[in-house]
Amino acid sequence: MYIETEAWGREGHFITTRIAHSLLTEYGQNLITNLLADGVNPIDQVICEASVWADHVSDSRQYRWSKNLHYINIPDGLCDGFRYDRECSSNCTVSAIVKFAQIVENVTYPRSERIDSLRFLIHLIADLYQPLHVSFARDKGGSLLKVVPPTTLKRDRHGNPVANISLHSAWDTDIIQYMMQKGKIDWKQLADKMINSTSDAAISGMPDDELPFLVSVANNSANITCSAGYVHETGLWINTGDHISTDYYDRAASIVYDQLTQAGLHIARVINSIGHTLYAEDESMSDDSGYDSSIEA
Repeated sequence: MYIETEAWGREGHFITTRIAHSLLTEYGQNLITNLLADGVNPIDQVICEASVWADHVSDSRQYRWSKNLHYINIPDGLCDGFRYDRECSSNCTVSAIVKFAQIVENVTYPRSERIDSLRFLIHLIADLYQPLHVSFARDKGGSLLKVVPPTTLKRDRHGNPVANISLHSAWDTDIIQYMMQKGKIDWKQLADKMINSTSDAAISGMPDDELPFLVSVANNSANITCSAGYVHETGLWINTGDHISTDYYDRAASIVYDQLTQAGLHIARVINSIGHTLYAEDESMSDDSGYDSSIEA
């Protein structure tokens, strides 16, 4: 299955990482600095650039193997959620996130592999929160389902309004553009609004057991796909050529707002957790005097 590139679009991924950056602990910042920093740009810019790297390389010969990790196919027309044993029988976004986290945390892996894994991790967590990335193969996650949006936000390369877009593109980019246009804000301001709506409890309260949590995220995305993604606000199934209403976009905007916020929180939690594992132990081994506190006199 081919799915349209740049899930959430650049702005969507940038939003998730801006949220994540605002919630990084010292250990999380250390992880980003040690693996991704270029010594020139600040880490908030570095993490944003890292968030879209996986889309840029997915068509290259070296990383073509990663292309099917950006989405999960659930049975066509069967709205019974996400099942790990069925959808991840070989490999999928969920299992890939777990694997990449393990590689980042394991310092015995080559540095280059850990850097790539951190980039994949940041990107794929966000992808998992995009509902149409957990959807049907028959229309390629809504990529083949062309609809008429309520407003012509999308432009072609000549700057002309595009009347028809795919349903997948609507959720990836158009609804985010709609939110920004409606609020008269840019993506940074939208992200900051999301940051202001979060709390320390929101990130500290997330479970330590990553796999069940990822399964619940995928299941939630699958449920949104069926209950809101493919369905008009009237309850009718969306077909090619349908006009999408402003009410549909308003309902979707509320969902996208929450999904992007939760993705940012999730990315921060994972980065902080790995950073704590790697760097907190180093601090506990010695104090300012150089005395190894783990050795008893």
